[in-house]
Amino acid sequence: MTFNTIKEMKPFKRCGVSIIELTVAMAISAVLLSILFYTWNTFNFQIAQRDHVYSLRDETIRIAEEITTNIRRTPSVLDYSLNSIRFISPTHGDTVEYRFDGEQLSRNGKTVTNRAYGGEITSFEIRGHNTQIGSEHILLEILLTSSDRRDNRDTVRSIVGSKTVGDDDNKFWW
Repeated sequence: MTFNTIKEMKPFKRCGVSIIELTVAMAISAVLLSILFYTWNTFNFQIAQRDHVYSLRDETIRIAEEITTNIRRTPSVLDYSLNSIRFISPTHGDTVEYRFDGEQLSRNGKTVTNRAYGGEITSFEIRGHNTQIGSEHILLEILLTSSDRRDNRDTVRSIVGSKTVGDDDNKFWW
């Protein structure tokens, strides 16, 4: 067995990193992960916000379409004012009344619900056009506004035509 002398031994090679290099690498990684986390959270928040706005919009459109479809198909509109309308139901023949009291919209005394999260109907207006005395047809402009807890607002404007009381023709227009 032979022993190597110090001169014959290979010099000790450094195999590793110093504590300073390790600290710098960890600091850079922490900054990059922080930026990635912030970007991911911002992206998710924006998607959730858009989904909520679209949900409020879809629900406002659904309610407005329900009202305008019923008015369009009614045999006759009995009367209307700025915040209410009364007409004959196209399916049952009963009287249907939509009324907004400044806080909520109701249909025949029952609150019309906005199914969007935190959504509520904040305005309901009806404006008549072509309301000449003796006219068989009326043209109504309906404005329906919904809002939520996050101060998102959405307004749907519909124009609908219908018959007035005493019109015997069953064809509807809009």
